[in-house]
Amino acid sequence: MANHSEKHPEIITRSDQPRNVEPPLELLRQSFVTPTKLFYVRNHGPIPELDPNEYRLSITGMVQQELRLSMDEIRGNFSKGTVAATLQCAGNRRQGLMEVASIPGEEPWSAGAIGNAQWGEAPLQEVLQAAGVKPEVQHAAFTGWTRSRWKTKRSSSGAQYLLRRL
Repeated sequence: MANHSEKHPEIITRSDQPRNVEPPLELLRQSFVTPTKLFYVRNHGPIPELDPNEYRLSITGMVQQELRLSMDEIRGNFSKGTVAATLQCAGNRRQGLMEVASIPGEEPWSAGAIGNAQWGEAPLQEVLQAAGVKPEVQHAAFTGWTRSRWKTKRSSSGAQYLLRRL
């Protein structure tokens, strides 16, 4: 994750805590792939500080073998894949809605909370195959540790992914 000094000097800061920024639209449309310095940042709470030497990715649930992988293991034991993808904040263009009606507690995003990127790392399919995902599994769920502005203690945030048969 880029720190504050790595962002473009014209980046629009929606909030410092939690860190939420978006690029000016005239800079965003200069390139099909959004440069890291211009990529939007969306957080609902403080960014967790994780030690990459201590952190472990856990793969649990409906697998034949639960795994706890270090970053070095992920980088060393799996191929590196890349995928081009567009990410967009669900609140993108909320500013226009807020001109019609108040949305308390939300950021007034313009249209810049969107970006195209080349993402690269170990393919999810390989990591899940290493754990031996059971044949009946149809979805993978992902959770991350965050501290939401709405809660005082750590809570999980996450997403779900529909798996094609591996």
